[in-house]
Amino acid sequence: MDLYIVLSLISGVLLGFFYIAKKQVLKKSDVIAVLAVYTVINSLINCVDYKVAFETDKTILIYIFIKAVIIYIGWMLSGKAIKELPLSISSPLGILSPVFTVIIGILILHEELGILQIVGILIIFGSYYFIGRVGKAEVGDIFKNIYVYYMAIAMFLGAISATMDKLLLKDVKVEQLQFWFYLFMSILYMITILIINFIKKYQNKPLVKFEFTYMIIIVGVLLYLADKIYFYAVKFPDSNISIVMPLRYVSIIISTILGGIIFKEQNISLKFKYMIGIVIGIVLIFI
Repeated sequence: MDLYIVLSLISGVLLGFFYIAKKQVLKKSDVIAVLAVYTVINSLINCVDYKVAFETDKTILIYIFIKAVIIYIGWMLSGKAIKELPLSISSPLGILSPVFTVIIGILILHEELGILQIVGILIIFGSYYFIGRVGKAEVGDIFKNIYVYYMAIAMFLGAISATMDKLLLKDVKVEQLQFWFYLFMSILYMITILIINFIKKYQNKPLVKFEFTYMIIIVGVLLYLADKIYFYAVKFPDSNISIVMPLRYVSIIISTILGGIIFKEQNISLKFKYMIGIVIGIVLIFI
């Protein structure tokens, strides 16, 4: 078994717990505030690699900044969707990211997949269709819910970012990418908060709401570890982004089932049955 596959799964497990913790934090705080705080936490953790980070080529920094802008927008959209939708609905929507990634990986990176891997990926994608049908009772027609489209756009942006990761990590170290990415993200979110608060203060409206809880620290650490392991998986010369992303979204199983139980959402047992399809798809990718 290739090590990058194992790393992708570990990253996915951590990401699943990250989504659950993030949902909890978003209950009492505005999306932009939560995003700003845990990106700053990541930046502080990444400061240990500052010496290596400052060796990054200036041209590469431009591409990392572009990646940061893409994810900056994507996270605001997905954060709003996670806040407003049941976790057992918003999490499975994450499967759209590897869908887009597979398409981009084949068209742009010219990656090749085996028959069983293709079947496995199709089964994973198909499982979400049925989860979406189950979730219709909770949010109405998902195709008429604006937050579903927020999540879909966010996943498309995530796929673009994942493709950039594969290309960038050919020329930079994991520590360099992670350091600059989160530094740029922190700056973007902090500037956004300042602008929003300035406008709200002028309009005599409440400022951006943030209620500190130790859970936000857990959110930041989980994201740091999940991303660090993911970047190392992508860094492998023989790694295939069309496989890494579907495997990383094993997070959906954890956040959909465990998160659904914690937040007392509907139809968890039925959704779990369709989650089995995702597991079968993952097994086929391994073969």
